[in-house]
Amino acid sequence: MRKPVDAYQALVNGVPAHIIDISAEGLRLEMPGDHRKALPPSFAVRVPIADLAFTVQRMWTRPASSRARAVWYGAALSQNRIGVAQAWRSFVDTVPVVGEDSVTLVR
Repeated sequence: MRKPVDAYQALVNGVPAHIIDISAEGLRLEMPGDHRKALPPSFAVRVPIADLAFTVQRMWTRPASSRARAVWYGAALSQNRIGVAQAWRSFVDTVPVVGEDSVTLVR
């Protein structure tokens, strides 16, 4: 199940991006419109706020509805150590849903 989140800053292959929603299996990223080169089938994501770095597989791509020039990417965690996958799931479990009271967490 996807969980909409505040736009968390991320680095995607070193390029600034935002995480739009998350699940235990993956995430949706928004890349800026000035990043014209398509992401490769597999790429690195770093989430500084959670001190996480992992590899994902690109599942789909489409223009972002929020901004005409931005692009959304759906990605699934892929080929990560077990500890990295567990850290990601822990992050997903503790992040509040957008619009929810900051004390309420989705589990």
